[in-house]
Amino acid sequence: MIDEETNETRFGGKKFAQRIVHCIEESIGNRLKEDIFSQGLRTQNSTPFRTWDHMNTLLYTQMPELSCIADTTKRGWWQLVPIYNPETHCVYTIMREERFLELQGTRYQRKPVHYLDCFATVLNSKLVTSNIQMSLFPDETPNESQCAVVEQILADLSIPEADVKNHVLVLFRASGFTLQKVRAVIINGSLQIIEEVNWSGFIAHDDSIIMDTVDDVKADYNQPAGGLALTQKANLRLNKGLRVAEETNQNSKKA
Repeated sequence: MIDEETNETRFGGKKFAQRIVHCIEESIGNRLKEDIFSQGLRTQNSTPFRTWDHMNTLLYTQMPELSCIADTTKRGWWQLVPIYNPETHCVYTIMREERFLELQGTRYQRKPVHYLDCFATVLNSKLVTSNIQMSLFPDETPNESQCAVVEQILADLSIPEADVKNHVLVLFRASGFTLQKVRAVIINGSLQIIEEVNWSGFIAHDDSIIMDTVDDVKADYNQPAGGLALTQKANLRLNKGLRVAEETNQNSKKA
C-alpha cells in the first residue's frame, strides 16, 4: 500500500502499457530474427546486447506516438532510452528480471551507484509502504551524486525535474525469442518493490516469436540464421530492406 495517489496514475493506461510490451516483444522476437537473417550471422554472442539496441530504437520511434518523450542517455558505456509520460509525470526504464535481482543483491556493495539506485532514491523517496519489513532497511536520503545523475538523465530528455513525480521500472523475463513475463514496479531507495502491476496480459504471443525446430540439424549450417523462421510480414520487411541495399550497391557501382 502506498500513501500517495493511486498506482494506476503512475503505471499509465492500457495503451501505454500495450505499447511498451509491444516494443519489448518485437525487439526480442521479429526484429532480432530479421537481424540474424539479414546479416547471415553464424554465431550469436552479442544477441543479448543487440536486443537492447532494437528495443531502444523501437521505444525512441514509437513512444512519441503516444505523446511520450523517449530519448537516448548514457551511463558509463551503457546507453538507454528512458520514457517520460506527461500524463503520469513518471519516468520509465526497462530491465531484465535477472539484472534487477542482481542489483538488489549488491545494492550496498556497488560503486559507483547504478542509475536505478539514483532514480529510486531521488524520485521515489516520498513513497512509503505499510510493510513492516521495510524497517529492516536503512532510510534512503538522496545525496548530491545521485541527484546529479538524475538531473543529467532528465536533461538529456529535456524534462525539468520539477515536472517528474516518480520512477517506474518495467521488468521482463524472456527465453530465446519468446517474451514470457512483463510487470511494472515501483521501488524505493533500497530497491525493494512497494507496488507492482502485471502487464503480461498484453503479450501478443505471436507465433513468429517462437523459435522453430528443424528436423535436419545439419541443414542449419546452410541457412543464414541457423533454422529460424520468419513470418510473412517479417519476410516482406526483410526482403524490402535487402532490395534497397542491393539497389544502393548497384547505383554506387554506376556512379
